[in-house]
Parts: sequence; structure tokens; C-alpha cells
Amino acid sequence: MAFNNHKRKRGKLFLCKIFYTMIAIIFMVLVLIKGTKDNNEPDQIKTAVLNLSTLAPPIDIGRKEGTHVIFNIGSNLDPIVPRPNDDPCTIALAFEPIVGHLIPVHPALHVIPAAVAPEGGWATMNLYNKDGRSSSLSKASFGANWNKNSKLKIVPLISFRTILDSLRNYEIDLILTDMQGHDFASVSSVEGYLAETGVKRLITEVYKDSITTYKGANNDLCKDWLPHMTSIGYVFEGLTQMVGDTETLIEGYRNDKEVVETCKRSFLGNAEEKAGLSEFNAFWRLKSEPTVGRGVEAYQYGTHSSKQQGHTFSNEDYAKCI
Repeated sequence: MAFNNHKRKRGKLFLCKIFYTMIAIIFMVLVLIKGTKDNNEPDQIKTAVLNLSTLAPPIDIGRKEGTHVIFNIGSNLDPIVPRPNDDPCTIALAFEPIVGHLIPVHPALHVIPAAVAPEGGWATMNLYNKDGRSSSLSKASFGANWNKNSKLKIVPLISFRTILDSLRNYEIDLILTDMQGHDFASVSSVEGYLAETGVKRLITEVYKDSITTYKGANNDLCKDWLPHMTSIGYVFEGLTQMVGDTETLIEGYRNDKEVVETCKRSFLGNAEEKAGLSEFNAFWRLKSEPTVGRGVEAYQYGTHSSKQQGHTFSNEDYAKCI
């Protein structure tokens, strides 16, 4: 009799365990169903927060949010600065890892002693030419007077993406690059983010006719720049010499239609890469930006150096910018 009572008690305990287990399973299923149905918005918010956390923090440049910014990558001794017709609060940034300490103080200029690259870190720079004006992260592709007796210098690197992230609270009017072969690598590293951040105009150092000045540098106008920039929403507005006549547009490269035809011919006659000196300034406008003036007028800024001081506004004008 005692044995039968013990069996009945064990049977009841077993049934209770099954009952509570089923309750728990049903509860878990309901929670999962509710989560699948209602948690789309929280998941999206979480993703947005994660994406935001990958951005570099905004930087304080001593100006109000929305201020106009121009910046020069590889400025050497004479970075661009605001013009007399610009907003007095416009600020200029110069990225110069070699001779930045020789650039005199200007009230609307910040000099950053670093090179710019697709990724941040540090690297060895090859010092070439007088005042290091032709220094590059790559070795020269041929021997010449300007690149003999070169030296090495380790420099810090800031990623191009970090710069755009940090300036997201400001309005970037112009980026000027003179990066000795590394212009395209940095600018293309951010893909369409350049247009998304609203960078209005760029002047970029480019090569043409498959001639390269530095080893391993992909910086050709027709092969690299034109297809990339047009694909992300920029219009080619012309090509000029980097030295000498820097204002007259070169025939065959005066607008976006001419350059397409010229590049077609260039592909046929310049299939093989050649070492040499072939450096030019290419002008790019964000498609949504209106054209201004004729030729490269909208791109012309003054420079600032120990030889010739750039334009400055009054102290009263600058006081209104903070």
C-alpha cells in the first residue's frame, strides 16, 4: 500500500514538472514572437547608434557650426586662405607633415603637421626637392635633380575619412590636394561619402597619358579620377598646369565633354605606364552645386606664406565668428 502511494506521488510530481515546463516553453515562444513583431524599430535604432559610434568625434576649429571650411592637403609653405569676398568666418586647414612649422601664423588658418592617407597611423616619407616640396609616401619613379640625395622622415598619418567625419558640423567649400601621387588613393578611399558630406569643389593633383612620377601611385586622370568622380556625383570642370600658367585650361581638357573624347584617344595611345614628370591640377564640382564665373574662377584662392601674407579680415569681423 505504501509502495502504491509512493508511485502516485511520483506520478503527480512528474505531471507537475511537465505542466510547468510546457508553461515555460509557451511563454518563451510568445516572447520570441513579440520580439520578432515589435523589435524592428529598436534594432534599427541600435544599428544607427553603432554606425554613429564609428564616426570620428567632431573637432572644434574655433568657429560656429555651419562655418565655411577650405583645406589644403600637402600645402608645403604656402597654403590657401580665405579670399576678400569670402565669409570672414571661413577657416582654412593645412595638412603639412614636413615644413608646417615654417608657415607663419594667420588668424584664419590651422596647420596640422601630418600626412593624409586612406588609413591613419604612421609611415615613412621620402623627402625630395627644395623645402621638401615634392616629398612623397612613395619613391620617385625615375632619377632627376629634384629627387637626388633624398632623406627619410617618419610622419603621422590621418585618414581622409577621419577628416571628413570630424568636420561634419561645417560646410566644406573646397579641398585642394597636392599629395605627390597619393591623391587618388585617399580621396577614393571614402567612395561616395565625399558627396554625402557635401564637399562642394576639389582641386586634385593628377597625372595623364599613363605617366607616373612616383612608384606604385595610381593617380591618372583618365584611368582613375574621371570614372570615379563622375560615378559619385562630381563634374569635371577643367585641367591646368601645376606650375607656370595655372589659370588657362588645357585644350582637350576644358570641360566634361572634351575630357571624355581626349581620354578615349589617350587609352589607345598610352596603354603602357611610363615614368616621368606629368603633374596637373584637375577641377571638380559637386553636380548639385551651380557653376560660378568662367573657367576656374570659383577655385581661385589666395595663399599665405612668409614671402606674401594672405588676406585677413578685421579683429571685429573675427570676433563675430566665435
